Amino acid sequence: MKKKLFIILLIPSGFLYTADAVKIHELIKTVILHESPITCMKAGFRKNRLYTGTEKGELVLWQTGGEWIGHRLSGHQSKITDMQTDEQEERLFSASTDHTIKVWDVGDVKALKMILSIDCKDPYCLAFDNRHKKLYAVSSDTIKVWETQDDKLKEESTWSGLCGVIHSLALVDDSLCYSDGKTLLAISDASNLEKNRKLWTPGGLLQLDEGHIFVITPSSEFDKKRVKVLQRSSSQIVDCAYCEGHTDTVTCLTYIKAVKLLCTGSADKTIRFWDPEKLALVASCNGRGTVKCLTANDKELYAGYEDGAIERWSLGFLQELNAKEEA
Repeated sequence: MKKKLFIILLIPSGFLYTADAVKIHELIKTVILHESPITCMKAGFRKNRLYTGTEKGELVLWQTGGEWIGHRLSGHQSKITDMQTDEQEERLFSASTDHTIKVWDVGDVKALKMILSIDCKDPYCLAFDNRHKKLYAVSSDTIKVWETQDDKLKEESTWSGLCGVIHSLALVDDSLCYSDGKTLLAISDASNLEKNRKLWTPGGLLQLDEGHIFVITPSSEFDKKRVKVLQRSSSQIVDCAYCEGHTDTVTCLTYIKAVKLLCTGSADKTIRFWDPEKLALVASCNGRGTVKCLTANDKELYAGYEDGAIERWSLGFLQELNAKEEA
């Protein structure tokens, strides 16, 4: 099952700038080449790891401490659409257009193996509840929920017809948010998806933090270049404003909890960091091309590209900026 990959490492220098174009940090970018475009990534929080999936079904566990070492997980036959790990990072859950969700034992890189494969038509998004006891998966207009028990997935419920084809899904605390990618954004009780609040507002790719919903809105060429920010509470959701500044389509986003910033990638070949409270640009950096996906832990940010490359950025500069603001 385990196969070490041939690794190509390029280390050019990169620069990060504050919102007023002051160069504040020189960064080292590590570029690793895959055989096909990267479609999704997941950064490890407890271990020095990065999990990557590609257009051709490559699923790779990278050990990122010191010299990077790649381990291929073989089993998927086509595009990896999403992935999640359990709380202890002993299990990896991967979804693919081969109509399966697979569960992998990744606790020991010397004994990597697939332990379960379940049928699921075109699974697109995966998400865990905050206790990592339930796994949610999107399939067309359906959200399926499994209870995780040891090395098994017990199907708990299936919710169909909530809207049209579901485009994106995100969870935080006990709230689940989903959108149809066109006109509808809904937020539900994660235990009962029929208890929802539907907003007839353009909804696309989603991210949530403790008090906001971040949406890439696909309704017009102008809206594609910005991120809509909504404030949410237990009683209401209020349109707030937009994070604006990209000059081309925003292609991906991730919320970096450690520094409380929203990070966006774009077809304009930049990565930008935003303060969601102030709706202000904090910093930006130039990528190597259109940014396809982003993931971060509390130390590093990773960007994936269509040419199969990964860029690795230290988040130390963001922690330094936060410390200066709080001083």
